[in-house]
Amino acid sequence: MRASRYSRKASNHEDSARAKTIHRLLEVDPRSGGFKRGEDNPLDCDLLVIDETSMVDVMLMQALLRAVPDKAALLIVGDIDQLPSVGPGQVLADVISSGAVPVVRLTEVFRQAAQSRIITNAHRINQGSMPDLRPPETESDFYFVQADDPETAVARIIELVKTPFTSEETVATCREVGRRMGKEVVIVRDSPGFITSRVSALISNEAFAILEAGIASPEDIDQALKLGLNHPMGPLELVDLVGLDVCLNVLEYLHQMLGEKYRPSPLLQRYVKEGRLGRKTGRGVYDYPHHKSSVAI
Repeated sequence: MRASRYSRKASNHEDSARAKTIHRLLEVDPRSGGFKRGEDNPLDCDLLVIDETSMVDVMLMQALLRAVPDKAALLIVGDIDQLPSVGPGQVLADVISSGAVPVVRLTEVFRQAAQSRIITNAHRINQGSMPDLRPPETESDFYFVQADDPETAVARIIELVKTPFTSEETVATCREVGRRMGKEVVIVRDSPGFITSRVSALISNEAFAILEAGIASPEDIDQALKLGLNHPMGPLELVDLVGLDVCLNVLEYLHQMLGEKYRPSPLLQRYVKEGRLGRKTGRGVYDYPHHKSSVAI
């Protein structure tokens, strides 16, 4: 979502049709779990630019290429040093190593400043060194958020996405891998947000609605869900840990894909606009006096 906004600004096109996520571009069909765009209904374009291609897995790239018309040129942009996609394959790395297409490697960073902590820590990791995780003394674009306990830091479940082409043997193998990792595996069809993201987004959004209406305090909202629903963290505590900007991006995406019930809370939007992003800035729903904020509020 954020990348599409940057692309729209860079191209000076205000029309939202000019820059989209791949899923929106291909028009997800919730009933079939597939896409409306394909060989029989190709995209209407002469040039298609795909950004953040390192995040694109084999299945999504296959669906995209099927929808690209023969007359169109395709420009693939991505960071070869990023981890491969969460889904199967390493599309960007394989395209580059194939030697079948021209490749240009950019060496100058425009999105961040030369002394950006994102850049310096990325170079450290590429060189095999530990990144600098210390709290920044001045305004920064990199923060390390430490979780208070392992249950908060590591999810105990794996959502296994099963497509119509996934064999039962593959499902069984993945279940066994999850068991060896000490995790429970749940099966979910490929759909925006899967299970946990969709449910947690609704809970956190409703928590902001309750807070905005003055029905309860943040402390009481969180305490109610921890004691009443046995949640390890309250929804507002969790939003502060994850980052209000991250939660807003998730809600905006789900709102566009799944409809009105995911429309972001006005209070959440206001907090993000004010720079109240959670623990990483020292203030979100709650204040964190031991975390120095890098955003003027």
